Formats: sequence, C-alpha cells, structure tokens
Amino acid sequence: MTKRIIVASFGIPILLFAVLSHWLYNLPCFIFLALLNGFALNELHHIFSLKNIKINKTYLILSGIIMISALYLQSSKEIWNTILPLSLFNMIFILSIGIYFVSIIFEKDHKDAILKISCFTFGLFYITYLSGYFLILKNMPEGSYYLFLIILLIWLNDSFAYFGGMLFGKKKLPIKASPNKTYAGLYCGIIFSIISVFISEGIFSEHISLSLFQKFFIGTFFGIIVILSDLLESILKRSAGIKDSKGLFPGHGGILDIFDGWFLTIPLFYFYLKFILT
Repeated sequence: MTKRIIVASFGIPILLFAVLSHWLYNLPCFIFLALLNGFALNELHHIFSLKNIKINKTYLILSGIIMISALYLQSSKEIWNTILPLSLFNMIFILSIGIYFVSIIFEKDHKDAILKISCFTFGLFYITYLSGYFLILKNMPEGSYYLFLIILLIWLNDSFAYFGGMLFGKKKLPIKASPNKTYAGLYCGIIFSIISVFISEGIFSEHISLSLFQKFFIGTFFGIIVILSDLLESILKRSAGIKDSKGLFPGHGGILDIFDGWFLTIPLFYFYLKFILT
C-alpha cells in the first residue's frame, strides 16, 4: 500500500502537467506518450517472448515512437481541422507493418510468419495507435479538460475497484482472466467513475458542461469500459503465465499494469465526444 502511494505521489503531478500544459504545442504530452510507448511496447515484447514469439524489439519500439512523433508534428502545425487529420499517423502505422512484412519475406524460416506479423500489428495498434488518442483528444476544443475527466475516471475506477474488492469483496466475478475481481469492486469502481465526472465538472465548470444524464451515462458506460480494458491486458498476461507485465513500479507492476485502462477507454471517449456529445 505504501509503495502504491509513493509511486502515485510522484506520478500524478507529472501526468497532470502532461494533461493540462500546452507548452510548445503540447510537448510535455508528446514526451509522456513517447516514454509510455517505449516502455509499454518493451513489456508487450516481453510477453510475446514468453510465448516464444520472436519479434524485432528495436523496430517495434522505434515504429511506435515514430508514429507518436508524426502525430505530434501534425498537431504542432495546427492542421487538426483538415479533412484528413490523422493521415500521417495512419500512413506510418501502415508503412511500419508493410516494412516488417517485407523483412519477414527474407527470413529463412517462415513457420511463425503469421504469428510474428499478427503480434507486431497488434502491438502497434493496441499500444501506439490507441494511446495516440491521448494526444488526439487533448487537441480537441477544451480537450485538456475532458482528458482530465476521463483520466480521473479511469484512476478512481481502478483505485476504488481495488479497495472495494479488498474491503468488501466476497463474491467473485465469473471471469477466469482475472479471478480476483469481485462484484463489490465492480460496483465501487462504477460509483466512483460517476463521482469523478461530477468532480471534473466542478473543477472545470467553465470548460465542461454536462447534463445530469450525461454525467451518469459517462460514469457508468466508461466505468465498464475501463474494466474491460483492464481485462484485455489480464488475458495477455495470463496467456503468458505472468502476474505483472514487469515490476517497474513497486506496488503497481509495469507500465501496462498501470495504464491498461487507457487503451480502450480514451479512444472510445474521444469518439463519444466527437460524434455524440457534440
């Protein structure tokens, strides 16, 4: 418990600076995302290696960082409202997969070619493409404040699902991928997800305006998405026979263990804001 608090006391101010700062066209956000991708792709590569799936780690990490760099360069040129705002980001994503496919052609042994290409593509999509929506969401009008909202929602959901399950959890959820999850943890996570929306609007009332229904919908729906996103990473770890992606942060595990709730939640929240709320 003490280790979790110490790590959070250092990590939260850094994350808040990346979320709310607009210095040099969101440079702190870019640096944060680049580091996140480097460590997360390294951990995912470790999971693949435990399944004896051999992928070029350097190229995987380099491709992810180049994709995030392209996204940052686009936003810094203020071309957000052009017809194809993600064109360069998408192009490098496809190009990276294409180059890796060509490299597979020249390998001597092709018996694991499907696995290698599939895992490489999944890694870039799951980690880099989905985490890129952190910066995409931040670049929207009032995006920093809505990004704060969804990150607070993820954090409170994860924290109180853990504490709720630890204190009140007796009946387990019927999910083999994460056998320690309980109904009490599920309910506590969703309740505090709803509370997080009220807190965010209270702090940034000049920038966030939501109806009562929208607050409850965002809290409930995205609270569930956080749990599903967490379960996806649990499935990856369980398939490799490990408990934590890596022991990088005491009391938390690795980067994937800390940010697993982001990868599905932030992109879906962006699309909710872009096409439904607005």
